[in-house]
Amino acid sequence: MRRQSCASLLSPWRKTRADSSARGCPYFCRLSMPRRPGVNNRATMRVAGRGWSRAAWWLFLLLMPFVSARAQVAGSAADSPAVSLDRLQEGDAAGALAAAQRALRSAPRDCRLLSLQGVALNTLARRQEALASFDAALAVCPNSLPALEGAAEIEFARGQEAAAPLLLRILAVRPDDATTHAMLATTQGREGECGNALVHFERARVLFPAQPALLLDYGSCLARLEEWPEAEVVFAQLQTEQPSSEATYDLAVAQWKAGEAKQALTTLEPLLGAGADERSLVLGSSIAEAASDTPRAVALLRTAIVLEPDRVDNYLAFARLADAHQSAQVGIDMINAGLTRLPKAAPLFVSRGVLHVQMSQFAEAEADFAHAHQLDPQLSLAMDAVGILETQRHENAASLALFREQAKLHPQDALLAYLLAEALSEADGGDTAEAIAQATKACALEPDNQQALDLLAKLYLRADQPALALEQAERALKRDPNDSLAIYAEIRSRHKLGDEAAVPGLLKRLELAKKTELARDQESSRYRFTETK
Repeated sequence: MRRQSCASLLSPWRKTRADSSARGCPYFCRLSMPRRPGVNNRATMRVAGRGWSRAAWWLFLLLMPFVSARAQVAGSAADSPAVSLDRLQEGDAAGALAAAQRALRSAPRDCRLLSLQGVALNTLARRQEALASFDAALAVCPNSLPALEGAAEIEFARGQEAAAPLLLRILAVRPDDATTHAMLATTQGREGECGNALVHFERARVLFPAQPALLLDYGSCLARLEEWPEAEVVFAQLQTEQPSSEATYDLAVAQWKAGEAKQALTTLEPLLGAGADERSLVLGSSIAEAASDTPRAVALLRTAIVLEPDRVDNYLAFARLADAHQSAQVGIDMINAGLTRLPKAAPLFVSRGVLHVQMSQFAEAEADFAHAHQLDPQLSLAMDAVGILETQRHENAASLALFREQAKLHPQDALLAYLLAEALSEADGGDTAEAIAQATKACALEPDNQQALDLLAKLYLRADQPALALEQAERALKRDPNDSLAIYAEIRSRHKLGDEAAVPGLLKRLELAKKTELARDQESSRYRFTETK
């Protein structure tokens, strides 16, 4: 089993329970967190210049005939729908409600009156009653724009997914309405449906200058979909139009993820000076390492640890840096410092155990993994590490059995699925179909797991399914164009598929990727950490 498997226990793609919070997410995760319902949202529902909800505006247009006829029809004015609309215009929501209810006595199924009642109730903050009134109007007139708009406004402001079908119904009537597209895009983004949301963000572009929150939502969805070059453009626009530390941070993340580490570091520079917060320092460390500025990466991360000495994630990040530069002992020393403050942090024991494995100190590693499991029996990571330790000792059968057992106990653990797939792929007489199933599961649980994508491509080739192997190789290369394993898998896949025309270019690309990897390894070897007292 490759050394990568052991190092993967230190990998930042590994999810822990801390990831359920915004702070526990990877750097860009904050961008894709659902926005709080109602924050900067209701403004998109208002009609410029009147302060009305869109539902009230449509009612005004629908009731224009009543307004002109009211003066001509004696005795009807008191119960006219136009009276209720007048009250709304005057800011008298209670009077509007009373007028609408009087009119409903003689026309209880009039969808315009039901919508008026709903608008008045909503203005009085009686949301549930307003929604019931709009629903009653829609039962009579399914395509009533006032009722659809009113119901959608309430559901949207509450952050409910029920807003989406209402907004789609509005678009069926008014397909070019930019505000509705904006609301639908935001709603779908909240629900994690960013793939569907993008088309609606595009249709709402005209609103971006006046709605920076909408532009942020758009960038967040692009980030969630890992469309980093496009996200960079959006966040650059936000930074230009509304400069802020948050906009700077977001732009730096997008540039880094788009492969522009040096530019990202320049962008982030204003947040790394005096008074820098821990979050920016950690991001700066990762970007500096990607920009081959390892001394600065170490310095920034050390500063972050001093600033927030009880943050487990930062000790783990330092361990990853030390491991990448063959400086396991310095990583162990830093973990030891963390354990003096956080003696019950099981992930720190796992991390130290992994570093002991890298130094072939197997007894110490086993003790750390056992202690981590004792501290947190639900932490499958500790048992993952034990399985890898067995593999390092060439006890493959024992590690395979352990991975199987743990995979049953933790079916949603992406790393376990990957490790089981890898163990199956390397076992004598291993079940390729089962290995493919586990690798596929790992990719589904963690779509950005590069190792799992590479493994899945290799397994599909072994199973003589070159078309599927090619698909996984292309997915891997989209994430990392210099992934030599993925390029090699693509070459073999195209050979098997008879697509020889693409092979010469891929061979040149493979040669370049190998040179890039060699340069990366040499860069890592340039810096060995030393502990200063």
